[in-house]
Amino acid sequence: MNSYEFHIGDYYRETRNLSQGEHYIYRSLLDECYLHEVPLTTDPKMLMRLIGIKSDQLEDLEFILDRFFMLTPDGWINNRVNEELARIYAKSAAAKASADARWEKHKKNANGMRTQCDRNANGMLPLDPLTPLPSDPKELDPTGLVNAKASTCPYQRIVDIYHEKFPAGARVKFITDKRKKAMKARWSGGMDTIEYWSDYFSHAATSRFLTGTNDRNWRADLDFFIRPDSAVNLQEGKYHK
Repeated sequence: MNSYEFHIGDYYRETRNLSQGEHYIYRSLLDECYLHEVPLTTDPKMLMRLIGIKSDQLEDLEFILDRFFMLTPDGWINNRVNEELARIYAKSAAAKASADARWEKHKKNANGMRTQCDRNANGMLPLDPLTPLPSDPKELDPTGLVNAKASTCPYQRIVDIYHEKFPAGARVKFITDKRKKAMKARWSGGMDTIEYWSDYFSHAATSRFLTGTNDRNWRADLDFFIRPDSAVNLQEGKYHK
């Protein structure tokens, strides 16, 4: 994993007597555990090279391991790290199940979307201008999201949801005419609610392939998601195999 919660109070209650060098060793070892999600090697020389310390710090390394880690047949583990990883994966699994359940409701539109996508691919959809978000409070739902029935395609809101729900993708800096046309096509083809786009990007975020775990380290971006075939392929599970 690329990030984790750091509880400052808990950390300093346990480490207030450590030296600066010992702090560095401990934090570096924690980072390695979170980053690779496997026990640390039992080879002290390899550990020293891994976190960039010299031989004169070997005693500090051994002290940190003995105090904060547990030796297992697989290597050194940290109980707090294991608990956090278990919590994160449980939360992720629950979120995936919830998103998948909602996503099933949208699949009934797949055939209609395919028909519309085919027409769009043939150039039958004219380019619509960018429509600003409504200023009338009646055109917003209780959460402040755009009401689909009160507005045309909310381009900026779709981009915002993409950034929020699919953080692995590249940031969108410009909503070009080409992107507006593609988003409008998807909106007109059945993807016409904010909830749909939220579930769409949330479901995509659970795909290892779309988030970079592939032989090219490729990651999906907004242009990929608004292509005619991407929504249909995602609905059919082609990116979650």
